[in-house]
Amino acid sequence: MRFNTYNTKTVPGLPVKLKSDGDAALPARWEKAALRGVARHRAIAPDPSFSPKGGRRSPPLPRVGAEAGLEAVIRTITRLCRHKRMTYDQTAYVMKLVRRRLGLAREPRPKKLPEIISAAEAERLIERAYRAGPVPGLIVKTLWMTMIRVSELVALQVPDVHCDDGYAKVSGGKGGKDRLIVLPRALAQELKSYIGIRRRGPLFVSRRMNAFHVRRVEQIVKAARSRARIGSHITPHTLRRSMATELLNRGVREEVVSTLLGHASTETTRASYARLTIKTMGDEVEQALATGARGGAAASRAPS
Repeated sequence: MRFNTYNTKTVPGLPVKLKSDGDAALPARWEKAALRGVARHRAIAPDPSFSPKGGRRSPPLPRVGAEAGLEAVIRTITRLCRHKRMTYDQTAYVMKLVRRRLGLAREPRPKKLPEIISAAEAERLIERAYRAGPVPGLIVKTLWMTMIRVSELVALQVPDVHCDDGYAKVSGGKGGKDRLIVLPRALAQELKSYIGIRRRGPLFVSRRMNAFHVRRVEQIVKAARSRARIGSHITPHTLRRSMATELLNRGVREEVVSTLLGHASTETTRASYARLTIKTMGDEVEQALATGARGGAAASRAPS
């Protein structure tokens, strides 16, 4: 196309000449792109309300003041931290002190009862996992019977598992703490057969002899839950929580359960699991009601 005349369109504050055909005007998208290009080249921002079609469009929504202010604060803090060469722990400590001096506290979250499963549902879950293969089944069974965290499970090494003595050593668990977990006799025998002649390496390995990832263990539990049709959201931690609740319901002392879970104190166990032991509370209520009923009957039979 040959251009032989010029039409002039003016951006507010920036005169711009655009070529156009004498008989037909340039497409609007060409004019719009040209105007923006000239404005960028001269470091002048175009008027957002200007339209090359001759009309005016609605101005864009302004940025929220809080967002703009936060961006400036983030840039300032980033510059200071980079200048001081601060580490991750140092930046976390600084922000903690800033929140404390400002009197800021985290908003309380609504406390919801976590989902737990019964022993019968756990057995069904383990059975479905075994149908997928011996290793997935053994992984789910170990999660259930030892109450081990999934991150600790994938980090277990063969030398840490003492099947003949019925225990395993968890090294570098949550908080960097080491602890011992109990291996029930049936589980210990299965683990011994699974380990075979291996003397080192991860306890649970894939077909390529690689250690399992946390995400892979979560997928195994999710697949078993789907096949067993149990609950709506079951994770490896659900098995840990459910087994702890089951032990408390069966009368195991809180000190024992707290040690097996790796909690720092029984207060943590009590705060996390005591409200889930509804069966124990129900048994105590039934016993109290039965005692009261017997006492009332004896009083009614007593001579006046």
